[in-house]
Amino acid sequence: MAAADALMVRTLPPEKLRSAVRTLKVSARLDLAELSAQLTAAGYTRCEQVEGVGQFAVRGGILDVFSPLMDQPVRCELFDDEYLKEKLDRVCEVKNLLLEHVYHKPALDVDELFEYMLKLRELVRPYVADTGKIIRKDQRKEYHSNPVERGRN
Repeated sequence: MAAADALMVRTLPPEKLRSAVRTLKVSARLDLAELSAQLTAAGYTRCEQVEGVGQFAVRGGILDVFSPLMDQPVRCELFDDEYLKEKLDRVCEVKNLLLEHVYHKPALDVDELFEYMLKLRELVRPYVADTGKIIRKDQRKEYHSNPVERGRN
């Protein structure tokens, strides 16, 4: 037997649910247009700002997704070389107008600035961590060391 409310909850057939699962990995390339289409096909609603389960938002190189399996939305910041170059192009276009016409200074060289940013990235790389990986490792350690938590599952 089931409660009437439980019978009214929308669910997906298991095979459709399995086919809708997407795993995002650190440093993997991601096509936001393709992922947006996949999320929409899976029943997510695109919105300006994520406020509830089943919603996602895309702003520039940022993707926010609120999965029904999570307590909070997840933010993915896309920052690969191509995105960085596009962003620098847009920023320099505006800044160069100001530099040249208002301040009478030479324009920024986008390629030179891009190369400099790549060098900076390599300098900070040893100090950057996949925080999700660290959190998952700690959660597994806590689960295995806590008999009460193991008994609940």
